[in-house]
Amino acid sequence: RAAGRGNLCQQDFNLINSWRFDPNITHATGHFLHVSGWNEVVGIARRYQQAFPTLLPSTYTRSRFTVRHTDRQRTQASIRAFFDGLFGHNGYQQVFVEPIPEPDRLLRPHDGCPLFDAVIGNTVERAAWQNGAQFQQMMTQVNDKLGLLGNQRLSARQTRTFWEICNFEQLWDLTTPAPFCGVFSPHNNLMLEYFEDLDYYYNAGFGGPRRLFENLNCPMIQDMVNFLETDSPTGETVRIYSTHSTAFQLFLVTLGVFGGDTPLTAANFNICLLYTSPSPRD
Repeated sequence: RAAGRGNLCQQDFNLINSWRFDPNITHATGHFLHVSGWNEVVGIARRYQQAFPTLLPSTYTRSRFTVRHTDRQRTQASIRAFFDGLFGHNGYQQVFVEPIPEPDRLLRPHDGCPLFDAVIGNTVERAAWQNGAQFQQMMTQVNDKLGLLGNQRLSARQTRTFWEICNFEQLWDLTTPAPFCGVFSPHNNLMLEYFEDLDYYYNAGFGGPRRLFENLNCPMIQDMVNFLETDSPTGETVRIYSTHSTAFQLFLVTLGVFGGDTPLTAANFNICLLYTSPSPRD
């Protein structure tokens, strides 16, 4: 900056120059649900309740609800936030949650599955995308914006790390610009998102071994069908489960949702972009 390099605006420069990593984020708490996530789930619950007031009343009756979450803090906290949204502050305290089995074949069907473990980690298309001309041009734009030269220039991993920090910090506080977000243009963001899309597509989506991914959720499909087809003697009308992104992606494969869309590859970013941004900006 002092040498006259880079083209960050003064506001973005000041934000980055004064940035410090939040010391409260540790390995122990790094996967916990943030306050902003709690508030988002509360809002989701309230919108569901507005849409389905007879299904989701404002008072809790144990016989009507079956509730489950996994053994992670963030899924437990998400369930609590959801019921706070339905029943008011600390409304979750009256809610009975089913015990967590070990192993949890319903909400974590891929855990402890040797076949799944053997096929995940497919990085071929991700690596091809990251090493390709478009991604490299994006990195050049980012480094030039920061005015970095020679061995100061960010690697692909460092670039993705800055982008991840931008995403998390912006979601934690929507009222204040996250410092590192000023480094990336809207089109840069789409290209970095596509890197993550390729990971999900091949390791938990339709790009992986579809028959395996479909069958992993047999317990969930059986649970859903039995619930829909059987009249509950207890008056149960709602089942609410809180699980993880990988399990949810695998469930979409089981249902065939979006299975007919254009396959994601390192070579067809521009085609897939048509579905998300008709007029990408550099």
